[in-house]
Amino acid sequence: MSTPADDSVARLPTSAMALFDGRDLPEKASRTFLLATGDSEGLPHLAMLSVGEVYAPDASHLHLALHATSGSRHALASSRRGLLVVVGAQQSLQVRMETELIDAFASERIDLFRMRVVSVRDEHAPYATITSGITFALKGDPAPTIDRWRQQIDLLRAL
Repeated sequence: MSTPADDSVARLPTSAMALFDGRDLPEKASRTFLLATGDSEGLPHLAMLSVGEVYAPDASHLHLALHATSGSRHALASSRRGLLVVVGAQQSLQVRMETELIDAFASERIDLFRMRVVSVRDEHAPYATITSGITFALKGDPAPTIDRWRQQIDLLRAL
């Protein structure tokens, strides 16, 4: 599914909305998403984001929480555009986005981005099925990380 570049509104599919709803974080904790940005010199930056760093308030927007000192944060602030890649069982989405608003929370050491979905492309091949995406396992006690993610999601909800 690719959204045309006309006056129609690009929308996230239901599966992405459920993934980025800010709920059931412990069950979704292993999911990883790739954020591609380009810096002022045109060099690419790639960040791996968790469910605690991406929130979908509606089907046309994504809110992102990025570490204030990260290269991807600076590249996104500079270019004001990004590509979020969501890969999972039987699904691969490319979500092109533009920055609408940036809020800095220096005390939290994160910056918040309100992104408008420009287009959504569902990548698939008729001869193959995606069986998984990039995943990770939290080290040690996952509770502090899950708690931090919940706090970040609350900030993203408030945008």
